[in-house]
Amino acid sequence: MTRRAWLPWALVAGYLAVCTFAAVQEARGAPAPVLCLFRWTTGLPCPTCGATRATLAFATGHVSEALRLNPLIAAAWLLSPVLAAALLVWRKRRPSLDPHVAVRLRRVGFSLLVLALLVNWLYLLAHLPRS
Repeated sequence: MTRRAWLPWALVAGYLAVCTFAAVQEARGAPAPVLCLFRWTTGLPCPTCGATRATLAFATGHVSEALRLNPLIAAAWLLSPVLAAALLVWRKRRPSLDPHVAVRLRRVGFSLLVLALLVNWLYLLAHLPRS
């Protein structure tokens, strides 16, 4: 397996390990440590603050709480089965794209991701309490 193939899975596994750590801390009654360097230094939420808590809420069936904590992460978890199925279909069919179209698609995808992060950050700045 190439590096490009296993890296996303390694990142997801690491993220889920952090979520498990936070869940264990919360179950013990101890506050989960602030893992975000940006929030720890500035007191402001970063664009992905609340992602761990949103993932834990989503995993326990509290979808509305997950959406309140971090809409972008909750939406990503809600859409992940659809995106995974689309990726499997895409990989099987592998339509040949004009290289220029492929580059444009990557740029549009990246631009949409940046826009989603910015909108999510504005939401977090407006709705989450500062620490």
